[in-house]
Amino acid sequence: MLSNSDDLDLIRCGPEECVVIIPGHKARYDFTQLVPYFGWHACDRIAHGWEVAFFGYSGDTAYAVFKTFRTVLLHLALNFDIPSSRYFEAYEAVASGRTCSPKIWAEFVTEIQSKIADLEDTSIIDGAVSSREGYQYRVRSAFEKLGKAGVFPEIVVPIVTNFKVSRRIKSPTLAELSNSAGRVSFSADSGRDRLKIIEKENDRVSGALRAAHLVELEAEWEVLNRGRRMCGRTDLPTVKQLDDALIYRSSLRGVDARADRAPCRCLDGDDEYRLAIAVKFFRAVYHEGYVHRCPKGSMRRLFETAGGRRFVERFLEPSFRALSNAFHVVVGDTGFEMGSTLAMTDNPFTGAVVRNRQTVRSFVGSKGRAKGARRDAAAAESVETRLPVKLDNGQLSPIKLIERWLEWSAPLRRSAPARVRKYLWIYRNKDGRIARAEPVLISKSLREFRERHENDPTIGGLKVTTRVLRRTKHIQRSIDSDFDHSLLQALSGHSSAELPFAYLTDAVIDVILQERIRKYVDQADAVLFSGLDDLAQRLGVHVEDLEKRRMLGLENGLAGLLPKIPVTGDAKPRLSFKIQGTFVPSDAGMTALCKAGMAIDRLWKKMAGANPQRFLVGWIPWMAVIGALAASMAKSRFNVRFQRIKQKLSALADQGKLQLPVLW
Repeated sequence: MLSNSDDLDLIRCGPEECVVIIPGHKARYDFTQLVPYFGWHACDRIAHGWEVAFFGYSGDTAYAVFKTFRTVLLHLALNFDIPSSRYFEAYEAVASGRTCSPKIWAEFVTEIQSKIADLEDTSIIDGAVSSREGYQYRVRSAFEKLGKAGVFPEIVVPIVTNFKVSRRIKSPTLAELSNSAGRVSFSADSGRDRLKIIEKENDRVSGALRAAHLVELEAEWEVLNRGRRMCGRTDLPTVKQLDDALIYRSSLRGVDARADRAPCRCLDGDDEYRLAIAVKFFRAVYHEGYVHRCPKGSMRRLFETAGGRRFVERFLEPSFRALSNAFHVVVGDTGFEMGSTLAMTDNPFTGAVVRNRQTVRSFVGSKGRAKGARRDAAAAESVETRLPVKLDNGQLSPIKLIERWLEWSAPLRRSAPARVRKYLWIYRNKDGRIARAEPVLISKSLREFRERHENDPTIGGLKVTTRVLRRTKHIQRSIDSDFDHSLLQALSGHSSAELPFAYLTDAVIDVILQERIRKYVDQADAVLFSGLDDLAQRLGVHVEDLEKRRMLGLENGLAGLLPKIPVTGDAKPRLSFKIQGTFVPSDAGMTALCKAGMAIDRLWKKMAGANPQRFLVGWIPWMAVIGALAASMAKSRFNVRFQRIKQKLSALADQGKLQLPVLW
């Protein structure tokens, strides 16, 4: 029983507030919920470290990481007595403010990551695979950044993969966005015809998107040329005269406010004149190294009378809108990732121009890799692509665009710090500093571009992102290279052989499958009917091509199609065959064939996402073999029996009474 009112007041009040506010972030980072468990001083220490660690980062991203981090610390506080774990040592270290050994801390964080990865463990998160993967990355971000800020031991936080994460890229292509908007239909008689529609629509929308970017770039280029013409005017005062006039005008205050204004008359004029002298003075100060003697307030007033410093600098330097437009044209033309495009240097060209093509190179930035491993950019790890120097349609080519951007940004590059000037995409920010373009600003500028073109009949309303541009480029390359995935891996700078396949859409996969089926059917015909003298004439192919088909069919496991009795020109070919002793056209064999086809149809999309490499190497050939057998059955005397069996099995499957084979 409490004996006095002070104790009652102590119970009624909550814990002492522990909140940190980071400039530029909308949300507050409230650690008050942790105070009863760890103490105010420990929470205050973490809060100050959080401010240091996440200053300058995106507010939305930082707050998402904060919520995950706070949940992990609450989990630690409520479960610090778990036996055979490092929870107790970690809890003591956090609550006391002492730094435990990096080994113990690393073991504790690994335990946390393992719990998150365990789909049956709901103590920290109760979510699907994708949610748990994102949770692990946020945990890693929090603990590594706080380690660098000195709050916790500095360790490398692993990503535990107790599950297989889908590698299918979910971003649509431009054609799919257009299809969703109801502007194009993918209906076609065959997969190849459908692919032609997709290819044509991708070309049409990407062309319209590129043209819209170039229109805005040309407008910015014209503004720059106008600024050059202003600086070349002969009726403007010299920079020193302008500086003297600004100094004199700044002295006209107080008792001197009514003094003679003749010395500063050169600052007066119409709007075009005031803009011209502001542009000339800006170039002298920021580009030519002129050291002004006038007060900064007077110089700021000069710029404000012309529309403001940000408006004036557009006549001499590329704006961020111009940077964004040029950047997205290059992304669409190269197919580089956003990080790789941002990592392009001021010397991106390699080799000589050969057949109207020039090689453009960039470096791969810091990225996630298998089992949580990461690696930073290195000169040995680069991505390259060959781009045209001139375009047949008369548009600005990507090579000429990069050259123009280098010319445009040359004044910035001369006065930028060495660590900034070496990069291609630089600009002057609102604080007047020259900086590299950041992903957050690039994404924001693309959203603004979409808003400006909302009413465009082709690209209006389409949610275009850099990932959409990259995937569209990849699909076009897939079609152009006839699905040569080794070539695609090299062109797109992918780290593994499975990633090129992860970028493919279902429509492209369907065409690959149909092409494989067609080839297997051709090979099956060449093997099965090889005894017919006039087979080449019947099929309408050259004898040498027919022999190549036959050899490929034998290599692909179709040797079992060879009939036991040689087929002559007079005899009717019989379809009594088996593939490596596993298939005969009996009721049992046709039932097994239908079940295999139904099982594959049900699972192929899931397998394509879970393990693209296995799907590409193992599943597609078997899908093609099954499809080829089904096509051969449809052309044979067994067609009626085959269709009846197929319909019977489909009905059982619809009723849930059919047990399909387990495939992997």
